[in-house]
Amino acid sequence: MPQDPTAPPPHHVLDHGLAMGLGVPQFTARRFTAHPNSLRTLKPFIRRTLRSWDALACLTDTLTVAGELAANAAHHALDAPANRTHAWLALARTAYFVLCTVTDPSRRLPTPAPPTEHPTDHRCGLRTVHQLSEDWGYTLLTDTTGKTVWARLRH
Repeated sequence: MPQDPTAPPPHHVLDHGLAMGLGVPQFTARRFTAHPNSLRTLKPFIRRTLRSWDALACLTDTLTVAGELAANAAHHALDAPANRTHAWLALARTAYFVLCTVTDPSRRLPTPAPPTEHPTDHRCGLRTVHQLSEDWGYTLLTDTTGKTVWARLRH
């Protein structure tokens, strides 16, 4: 049946099987907390992973994107009073892309901050993710326990 040309485009949804590494031979994940020592372990983890996958062409962008996504999770989703203490950073490599996902316990949607005149403003993280990735987005978890924010980077 032909598609109605006036219909809006379909909503892009991340394949959760791919996000969780199912069917992807190169997949790894690391749990982290909002503690600075925990966040500091993510960069060496990403470097080791991309080096072992021979995907160093996207190392700098992946470090930046993963750092922004993890920082957002630490700042907006991980708080001890609500007993939401950890999130997951996952990386999966396909033939052409590295998929970077951060799954956290908050259902608060990621919203890019409006542009600012101050280049050192720390609220530009999702705009940076948008600039460096081929595509990015989020998926609310069906069990209402949080969300996954993802970015796809070409390697």
